[in-house]
Amino acid sequence: VGLLLKNMSRAGGGKPTEEPLSAPASIRSSLHTAYLLKHLEKLSHQYVSLDTSRMTAVYFCIVGLDILRALETALSAEQRASLVEWIYSNYVGNGFRGGTSLARSNDNEAHLAMTYTAIATLETLGDDLSRIDRSLVSAEIKKLRQADGSTGAAYATEKDLRFTYCACAITRLLNLTDEQQNLIASHIEACRSYQGGYGLTPYGEAHGGSTYCAVASLALLGIVPSRPIALIDWCARRQQAHSGMTGRCNKPPDTCYSFWIGAVLRILGAADLIDEPSLDHFIFSCESKLTGGFAKYPTNAPPDLLHSFYSLCWLSWTTPSLHPIDPLLGICKQRQRSFLQRRYNNQ
Repeated sequence: VGLLLKNMSRAGGGKPTEEPLSAPASIRSSLHTAYLLKHLEKLSHQYVSLDTSRMTAVYFCIVGLDILRALETALSAEQRASLVEWIYSNYVGNGFRGGTSLARSNDNEAHLAMTYTAIATLETLGDDLSRIDRSLVSAEIKKLRQADGSTGAAYATEKDLRFTYCACAITRLLNLTDEQQNLIASHIEACRSYQGGYGLTPYGEAHGGSTYCAVASLALLGIVPSRPIALIDWCARRQQAHSGMTGRCNKPPDTCYSFWIGAVLRILGAADLIDEPSLDHFIFSCESKLTGGFAKYPTNAPPDLLHSFYSLCWLSWTTPSLHPIDPLLGICKQRQRSFLQRRYNNQ
């Protein structure tokens, strides 16, 4: 989903610095909480073109607040309930649309990425998901599945590994069944690049975001990727010496890949290959000490929601004061445990 909204940060220019990074301070939780609350209340003009993806902006804010352990303290029970109702106002039966502006244009088509972020946000807010018709959502996923095993975002739209991941995550979150696991896995492996990682589509360049989508999808299906050593090697090489992660070869470090590459290595049991102190240094060098939030680069780039969220996701694994994020589902681990406990108790 983050890949879908990567251009959220396009207003920020700047290039990465090559100067030595200063030692990170403890995370400024209250400042980042204020940053997320500000965006939850009102998005700035840079996000106008992404109004149809407002659901994902809400996901970034709510799960980000949960990582910061601020969800219950920063938002009252009434505010959290109001957010739940707003999310359900975008429920169209077989999934969720991206925002209420689509209702004004009579666009009631569900979008798979928005469905994933809606469900993940509802679970984080403590909703029991009982208002979702699981059979209709399951049928929608099957309708969007192509003959080659790829998955589309909506009817007659783009299809790539981003939406394969969304389908797999939705299936797990809603406790659905999918009988096409082998077909899905076959398509994912067709997206494997000679470089070791995965492209968004077959024959595409290996990329950190699409590699995450591929590996997380396979893990949700209970399947181990082929040639794991080559995959781990490609991921490990994405970290620059004493710095951050890159998304592709010959690209500068960028904070969002700290999660996408870092999560892949955690899923594969190879997180020990990450130079965590250096990656923390890099992320804190991208922190805005004035407004809160994180930028993609350390120099001349303003913070934005996407890079702030994925920076917090990485820091949730290295900062004991934060709630750790689940690398497979993109929600805090304690939320998933409590949700599964409620589901068990209601059976």
